Amino acid sequence: MKSRLTREDLEFLCSVRGTDINRYGTGIEVHRVDISPEEKEMILDFRADKSRRELEEGEQTPYTKTSVKVQPKPQTNKKNALLEKLAEQYTEEELKALAKGYGLSAPVEYDDRIKVGKVGRHKIGVFTDTHIGSKYTNSQYIIDALKKFEDEGCEFILHAGDVVEGVSSRPGHAFECSHYGFDAQYKEAVRVFGHTDLNIYFVEGNHSAWAKNAVGADMGLHLDQTLGNMHYLGHDMAVMKIGSVDVMLWHGLDGNSYALSYRLQKIIESFQGGTKPNILICGHTHKAIYIFERNVHALSAGCMQFQTPFMRGKKIASHTGYWIIEFEERNGEVLSFTQTFYPLYK
Repeated sequence: MKSRLTREDLEFLCSVRGTDINRYGTGIEVHRVDISPEEKEMILDFRADKSRRELEEGEQTPYTKTSVKVQPKPQTNKKNALLEKLAEQYTEEELKALAKGYGLSAPVEYDDRIKVGKVGRHKIGVFTDTHIGSKYTNSQYIIDALKKFEDEGCEFILHAGDVVEGVSSRPGHAFECSHYGFDAQYKEAVRVFGHTDLNIYFVEGNHSAWAKNAVGADMGLHLDQTLGNMHYLGHDMAVMKIGSVDVMLWHGLDGNSYALSYRLQKIIESFQGGTKPNILICGHTHKAIYIFERNVHALSAGCMQFQTPFMRGKKIASHTGYWIIEFEERNGEVLSFTQTFYPLYK
C-alpha cells in the first residue's frame, strides 16, 4: 500500500531496505511509497522513538511547551569525534557506502557469558514467538512444553523472540490481548517461565520493541533480572557457542515468503564469509521447517501462538508447536543433527 512519508521517514526506510534514497528523487519533502504492513509498523516505531529522543534532549517539538528555553549546544566537537570514530571503525569503501545511504551489516560479536555446554552430544528444547498476553496464546501449552523439555532430558531451551505480545498502535490490537500493557504481560511471563528450572537463552523481537522504542521499557532485560534461569542475549539476533559450534538465534523484521524454505535460504545466503553459524534458529514468521543449506542446519521454529485475526486477514498460516533438536558436534563441526516437531492443536 502507498503511504505518505517524510524525507526522514524515507531515509530510515532506505536504511532498512539497503536501497539508495536518491532513486526516489531529490528536493522532495513528502513521498508516496509502497510499503508493507511490517514496514509501516517499523516507521511508526521510528517516529515514536524520534519523538522520545527529542523530548529527552529538550528540543522543541509539537509536544513541548513553547515556554521551554533550549540552550544551543556546541556541535563541532561532537561531530568531529563522531567522524573520527567512524573512520576508526569502517574502511574507506564502507564510508562511501554509508554516505550513499547504503546499510552495513554489523559484525557478529561473541559474548563469553553465552558459551554453554561441553563438546559432544546435545538435546535442546526450541520454541519461539510465545506471544504471552495474546488471546491466541494458551499459556498452559507453554507450561506443558517446558515440562516436555524437562521430561525428555533437554540441557536447556532456546527462544527466538517475541516472548510477549506487546502493545501495538495498530487499530484493534488491544482487543487481541488477554493481558494488556507492559506490567500485565511481564507478570504473566514470569508466572509461565517460573514453571521450569531449565535455563532459557532468548532474544527479543519486534513485538517487544514497541515498548522499548516508545518508552525504553526492555522486556527481555526485566525477565533476565527477575528469573535466574532466563538469559537475555540481545534484541533480534545473537550468536552463542554450544560446545564447539556457533548457534545463531534470529528474529528479523521481514515477512513471510511464498515458499517456506525461501526465507531461510535468503538469510543463509546473506552471511558473509566467516560469519555463518553452524546452526540457525529463526522466529518471527510463525512457520515451522528445517533445511540444510551452505552447511548450516536451519530451523524456522514455528510459534506458540495460534492464528490471529490479523494473520487470517493477511492469509498467513500459523504453524503452532515446538521442537526438540539433538546433535553431535566436535572441533567446530556438526557431525549429526535430528529434529522433532511437536505440533499443537486447539
